[in-house]
Amino acid sequence: MESKRQDLGEKKKAMEKTGINGSRRAEMESRMQMLKPEERELEKEEILTGNEGWEEVAARESEWRQAARTDTPLPEEEWGRRGRTDTRRESQREKDPRTVILQVEQGSGEDEEVIDLLNIAGYMKQKWKFYAYLLVLAVCIGFIIAAASLGLQGLFGDKSYATAVINFSFDGIDEGKDPSGGLFDVTKLKSTAVINEALGELGWDDKDVEEIRSNIKIEGVIPDSVKQQIAVINTVAEDAAEYYATIEDLNYFPSQYTVTLQRCKGMNGNETRELLDAILIAYRKYFMDSYAGMTALGFATEVLDVKTYDYMQASDMIGNEIDMIEDYVEAKAEEAPNFRANSTGLSFSDLASSIATVRRLDLNNFISFVQTNNLTRDAGVQIDYYNYQIKQYNLELQELQTQRSNVERTIESYEKDPVIVVSSQETVTETSQTDEYYNGLLQQKLDLNKQISEMNTALNEAYDMVNALNASEQSLKEEDYTYADTLLENLVSTVESWGKLVQDTTEEYFEAELYANAYRISIPAQYSAMGDVGDLVKRMLVFGGGAALVVVIMWGMSGLKDEVVKGRRQPQ
Repeated sequence: MESKRQDLGEKKKAMEKTGINGSRRAEMESRMQMLKPEERELEKEEILTGNEGWEEVAARESEWRQAARTDTPLPEEEWGRRGRTDTRRESQREKDPRTVILQVEQGSGEDEEVIDLLNIAGYMKQKWKFYAYLLVLAVCIGFIIAAASLGLQGLFGDKSYATAVINFSFDGIDEGKDPSGGLFDVTKLKSTAVINEALGELGWDDKDVEEIRSNIKIEGVIPDSVKQQIAVINTVAEDAAEYYATIEDLNYFPSQYTVTLQRCKGMNGNETRELLDAILIAYRKYFMDSYAGMTALGFATEVLDVKTYDYMQASDMIGNEIDMIEDYVEAKAEEAPNFRANSTGLSFSDLASSIATVRRLDLNNFISFVQTNNLTRDAGVQIDYYNYQIKQYNLELQELQTQRSNVERTIESYEKDPVIVVSSQETVTETSQTDEYYNGLLQQKLDLNKQISEMNTALNEAYDMVNALNASEQSLKEEDYTYADTLLENLVSTVESWGKLVQDTTEEYFEAELYANAYRISIPAQYSAMGDVGDLVKRMLVFGGGAALVVVIMWGMSGLKDEVVKGRRQPQ
């Protein structure tokens, strides 16, 4: 065996001397292995015609075949593989000096694959039009799938919602206060009373109020300038902790809110939008009733049920109602002296004058008739009522007299309007200083005197009524009681009608002037079944980018495949 290998080595040297270079020899060997046996003889003859030394090649080929049959490894086998690889590398470098070779070893290193990366790029370039169209198509399909998935999620998922924007504008909102000066609570918008009012307007009595409340979300809108200011303070506070106190002092109370209603079970998109609109409208009524003073006024004009009371007790109740309405409209007359409601044609001054007339004529007429005829449904109960009033009047009178005494002592010990004398060689000037506190004390004394006088008058009237009931007999005429009942019903009806006019006038005043923009729906409810634009963009980027990546990988794999196939077909 050793001698055979030496002979083959000598033949190898002889082949190198024949002038057949390594590249030619490798090419011939590869071609010979790929040809059929009958074609192989013809190829030999053609090669021998133009080249000398083919006898050594033929002899070497027969020895290779014999070694293959006996499975005996030969030194020149390894040399042949290396020679073919080196020859192909040299050939590729000669053709293109920029060739980038990727060498891949298979198995245990006995065989190698050589891949030219630049060739792969060339194959990809040849197919760029096809894959460009395929890339555009894939991205478009990705976008369509993204929009479709978001739409299906909107229709059957829980991300469908209706959203609206509301604004508040009144004194104190920038400090977090409501129109009455208390803490403003915007979450009242999703209170049970507001939702029930909205459902009643829509006629949807079968809806779950608690589910609707839990699906409503209210978020304040904070301007970018405030956010930037907070961000700057946060950055500075990282180095100086004392600046965190500045953040605590930087309180911002938004006046604009975004209201979102998630789609409830059993509702479609249109119903969700209608419900949110109805809730915002119902809240407007709730807002006006809560802060415009109309709730208390409505209570005063609607609870007048005096039929179960005696006549004089009923007159006291009606008198208190008239006092409240009169004080209310007088305050509004000072607040808005030039306002006149279009709905009623009345100003607050007109209302105050009319209410005073009702007291002077209607109420006093009823009281006069009852006292003149000594009418009462139960004399004993009426006497007890007046005795109780007398007791209360005396207690209040003592309290007022004590307050007046304290004010008088303060006034006596206080020096009012001191005079300052400024003199010079030529003139003497006297200047008096007014004292507002002293003047306030005098006004307080005058008010107390007025209250004491009114209390004495009421006390004397109560004494007179008790004496009259004790001294005279109760009237037994049926027509007197019938007439008294008629007067009482008319009086109640008159007070209620004027109270309604006051309410309508006040409501128009608040809505048209004082609180015209206190609560405003800036953007009505808009339904979104597919989420916001950001959601759609994210999905389109994910699906479109994924599709584009797949096409690019396919493009690269196609170029790699062409390079591998060409490498296998290339003669070794």
